[in-house]
Amino acid sequence: MDIPVSVHNPRRKQRLKLAIAALLALAVATASGWSVYSFIRHEAGYFAAASDKRRLDRKCAQVVRAQERLRQLGARFGQTKGTVYNEIGLTGWHGNDSDLRFLQPFVLLEELGTRYEYTCGSCNRQWLRVFASGVPLTDAAVPHLMTLRNLRELDINNTQISDEGVRRLQQALPLCKIVK
Repeated sequence: MDIPVSVHNPRRKQRLKLAIAALLALAVATASGWSVYSFIRHEAGYFAAASDKRRLDRKCAQVVRAQERLRQLGARFGQTKGTVYNEIGLTGWHGNDSDLRFLQPFVLLEELGTRYEYTCGSCNRQWLRVFASGVPLTDAAVPHLMTLRNLRELDINNTQISDEGVRRLQQALPLCKIVK
């Protein structure tokens, strides 16, 4: 629809178009028997849902990018049938402790999994299980692991993480079962 008024700012022109479209839709809705209140509630819900979807798509894209970066560092992803876990295996890991920062976007799976049926790459469950047995992780990895509030199982057997590091992890993640 072309607007006969001269508007030079493209954003302002777009907002003006949306406002005119909304007024036309409101006129049609009220002519059809809708109350103004129910029409506004309906439209607000539609725009909020569209905005929410875009926000969730961005979060999902973060998880997928992190998943690809972790794959490049040797991580493997999977799911055990009949469980609610996304499993991350670090047995082929050739990254260092600071590379575990790429696990941080997986916290978003908790929101995506509890509020929505969302699939991000090969991850579609809200809880995490990380297998790092035999991986040369040290206490420098602990702060990165502590950010994963949806971590429910962590296998750090045969790593260089100290007992103090395990204690800090257990304090930060009380719902996580830690195998040392």
